[in-house]
Amino acid sequence: MDNIGNVQNADAAIINRYTGEVRVLRAYYYSRLAMLYGDVPLVTTTLSLPESKAVTREPVSNVWDFISKELTEAAAQLPNAYTAATDKGRVTKATAFAVKARAMLHAGRFQEAADAASLVMAMPEYGLYPTYKSLSRQRQKAIKKLFSMFSS
Repeated sequence: MDNIGNVQNADAAIINRYTGEVRVLRAYYYSRLAMLYGDVPLVTTTLSLPESKAVTREPVSNVWDFISKELTEAAAQLPNAYTAATDKGRVTKATAFAVKARAMLHAGRFQEAADAASLVMAMPEYGLYPTYKSLSRQRQKAIKKLFSMFSS
């Protein structure tokens, strides 16, 4: 991410969106590390070899703070949804908030989790199945998928 400013002849809006996508993925992987190991090294810049030898673990509360801030800022860089078929499966604003909701649940920050989940539920592009019966139907398509990789 340190070198994103070195990209030449690129559309600033696309670079901004890609940066948001990368930030969501970075926060997601840090949330997995924090859930599994607690205190972990928190590296957000490129390190030289001598610097990498001096990296220490960061308290897990600081890691959760980073994850929360990273996902909130990333969501501001992402669209609510994509319309082009070639963009299917890309990270959206709802993805960022859904990842934040789950991460904050694991962190024990229940109000932050509820607030993030509420932001996703308030988006008109997303919703829940109207009944449990409709959920179990084999061929029924989801109203929207937050992190879809394949089409049905």
